[in-house]
Amino acid sequence: IFKGMAGVIQAFLPHMDDISRTMQRITGRFADWGTGLKGSPECERFLAYAAKMGPKLASTLGDIGSAFYQVAKALSPLSGPV
Repeated sequence: IFKGMAGVIQAFLPHMDDISRTMQRITGRFADWGTGLKGSPECERFLAYAAKMGPKLASTLGDIGSAFYQVAKALSPLSGPV
């Protein structure tokens, strides 16, 4: 395991500068986006939409999960020993 881990590290080392620059660029853009959300009309619309649709989504996902459970329960007599 250690030999394999060392091989992975050695493979990544020559690329660490590029990876680091990319991560800094991505996290910088994320920080800019995150700090610009407060008071944003688009963000406010999304939050209102999420508040309205969240319970419907949760109910739908719960119903789907319940349906899968009921189907699995109904099919359980058909399964062989595990």
